Amino acid sequence: MQAHPLHAVCKNAARIFEHLTTGVTLGESRKVDNAPGSYMAVVVVMEVASDGSIASKPREQADLARFVNLWMKNIVEQQRLEIP
Repeated sequence: MQAHPLHAVCKNAARIFEHLTTGVTLGESRKVDNAPGSYMAVVVVMEVASDGSIASKPREQADLARFVNLWMKNIVEQQRLEIP
């Protein structure tokens, strides 16, 4: 059986995700409200490996990693977050 490479989110998206979820455990949530009239809820519903990889089928994993990269970028822009 051929092993497929894992697809990780980009380093910047991983930093943003870590910033948003620090202190939030599985099933908990956090409200991000830096843009007047618009807020985003951050809910931890799955675990991401420490290397940033997301376990799933290779095609689904690649699609999910691309989605997360764009999603994290959008959250930073829309909520005017400054990520250390």
